[in-house]
Amino acid sequence: MDSLAPRANPPEEFAQLIGRLVYFAGWVEHTLGELTVLHHPEREMATDTGWGLSGARLVSALRRIDDPNGALAEAINEYEELLKWRNKIIHTGWVVRDPHSVMGFHAPMDRGVPTMTSYALSYGVLESMITRWRHLERVVDELVSAVMGLNSK
Repeated sequence: MDSLAPRANPPEEFAQLIGRLVYFAGWVEHTLGELTVLHHPEREMATDTGWGLSGARLVSALRRIDDPNGALAEAINEYEELLKWRNKIIHTGWVVRDPHSVMGFHAPMDRGVPTMTSYALSYGVLESMITRWRHLERVVDELVSAVMGLNSK
């Protein structure tokens, strides 16, 4: 079989990139949830104020946090942008185009009716998104450390 012929299943390298993206996105969401709990006035009792939230619910909880220097707002904006792509990537079917890119078929619901769209995605774009998630992870970790009084700044 020709190595460039389309296949139904993406190669292992692509699956690993998706796995890394999902892992780092999940860790960022977990840490953002921790941040909402740390900012809750009754955090010892707060089990439903951030843990386990994601997407719009997590953003809503985060936007209620006082953010005097704007660092949290920047992190939230980046999370929202990356989240759109993460959700799209996770809910897409993939076909290999060439050794370094894939074609995605996505059918989001629009007013209750699925609308099929397709798009190409290179491994480089996925690597770039993973890099952005990892950077956001460091930013959010700094925000958590600041709330806990662990920053040396």
